[in-house]
Amino acid sequence: MKAFMSQNATTNPSLILQAAGIPECRLLIDHAIAEHNSSGLSGQALTDEVLDRILILFGLEILKIVPGLFSTEVDARLSFDTVGTVAKARSSSPITRRKAFPATAS
Repeated sequence: MKAFMSQNATTNPSLILQAAGIPECRLLIDHAIAEHNSSGLSGQALTDEVLDRILILFGLEILKIVPGLFSTEVDARLSFDTVGTVAKARSSSPITRRKAFPATAS
């Protein structure tokens, strides 16, 4: 990204999968898993939450390199489900905002 002087970026799942093979990126995956160890979730719900968190963590790392914005793709199964897509975005947005833009004193 630095070489191409990107202004914006996305957490495309294919690119994240490729990046996950880089040893330094494994820490982000381990962190996402550790955050959900005591969540009480299991099965597909746990997998979905961990994957969402991985995308957010990668996005936050992207923000350290790219001066613009990043977008996080939602599950392709939501492609034609507007209500589901909006619900997913709303559930992820507060987490992303809180981590990317910590509250400051007014």
